Amino acid sequence: MKTRLGRKLAVGVLLVALLLTTTACGEMDSAYIAELVSIFLPEVISYGLLGTSGDQSLDAIFESAEVLDQVDAADALMEEGWRERDPAIMEDAIAMRPGDPTYRRDAAELYWIQGSFGPAEKHLDQAQEAVKDNPRAAKEHNLSVIDKLDNRKTLNDQWGYKSLDECQFIHMQLIKHYDRVWALEGNTGVSPAANTIASEGLRCRDLVKP
Repeated sequence: MKTRLGRKLAVGVLLVALLLTTTACGEMDSAYIAELVSIFLPEVISYGLLGTSGDQSLDAIFESAEVLDQVDAADALMEEGWRERDPAIMEDAIAMRPGDPTYRRDAAELYWIQGSFGPAEKHLDQAQEAVKDNPRAAKEHNLSVIDKLDNRKTLNDQWGYKSLDECQFIHMQLIKHYDRVWALEGNTGVSPAANTIASEGLRCRDLVKP
């Protein structure tokens, strides 16, 4: 508890100093930083102990530090999960930031590589839900998923799919995401790319490794 509090106080002081440097001219010397710390230290201590400094602007700064800490911790878990090929670790990261579509995309990729297509589809659907009200983010998300799936499809078309389920999953998800991009670009109906993928998907039984 003392360690967490001390870190929070230190980060708060530094954030206040850094915020104020954006409006200062020239380089800040150590004396100026010390002066800033002395000015805001009571508010920093108050926030650490009570959860508020009494100043909404300063509270926002301190809260941003906590968010950044959480992002760093979640990022570290995602990297560990990918490195260890352990989706359970990724799930811990997602629990910390459930609205982050990037985490869900990465988890979905690991799941489908490991043959767990239900969880993969769930995370792709939830990632789409997170970006559905932001057309630009939605397009970027769907293009990113297409890129991941297409890379896997290109590899498996050459060397074979591990199972019929894998082949059908990749083709169906590509169709879904190509159609979303097509609609986001103001088009109607089925996208030409989705039509092509659907035709290729009819060969899935022939593309499975013997």
